[in-house]
Amino acid sequence: MLETMVDREDWDLGSLAEEIDIPKATVMRMLLTLKSMGYVDQVEIGKRYYVTTRLFDIGSRAVRNIDVFKLSRPIMEDLLNQCDETVYLSVLSGIDVIVISKILSRHYLKVDSYVGDRVRSYHASGGKALLAVLTPEERLRLFSGHTFEQMTEKSIASIAQLEAEMKKANAKGYALADEERFKDIRSVGVAVFNHRNEPIAALSAVAPKVRLKMADIPAFAGKVVAAGNEISRKMGASRFIG
Repeated sequence: MLETMVDREDWDLGSLAEEIDIPKATVMRMLLTLKSMGYVDQVEIGKRYYVTTRLFDIGSRAVRNIDVFKLSRPIMEDLLNQCDETVYLSVLSGIDVIVISKILSRHYLKVDSYVGDRVRSYHASGGKALLAVLTPEERLRLFSGHTFEQMTEKSIASIAQLEAEMKKANAKGYALADEERFKDIRSVGVAVFNHRNEPIAALSAVAPKVRLKMADIPAFAGKVVAAGNEISRKMGASRFIG
């Protein structure tokens, strides 16, 4: 339906339903869903529908992420072999991070978020790593007016707590999420940079806390940092973590 809609400036419900040969009631439900997601809007309430620029934004992000997706895969596999925990590659989208690639741990007990999963950046180590390379002013603008969502008692609850976490992440060279989205789950994340030294993604490894003790995190994080830096190197960056 979206492919049809982009061929015209806007559509009324009847014409669109006729063009794609789908019942009007079904098309209406699809349009309402797409509108709620920001892909479609109306000229006026009850009037003609048009495709928003959100599609262009997603397409642009996809093109930017092609290289990092391809180049990171063998490095992610190597990291999995080193730590045997689930490995993710994610990108920042507003105040969220979106998973664009993953390799699952071979353990029976493991963490599994789907590709395309969108979570608040401050709940995930990859998101926190990407936030940490922004300036305090950029973070303040990003979260202006935002009500921080509490997933667990350890979730970040304010911009002040976020800034404290950013200082820790920058001092250590990696971000830690300690039971901040799910209880009993820990993860370590690092930012990945492109040839212009811009942060374009985050690499993270996630494990149940029964296997990732606090005492083990520095060594575990060292493997994630090395893998993240290797992806950055492959992307032509001269900016590295640590």
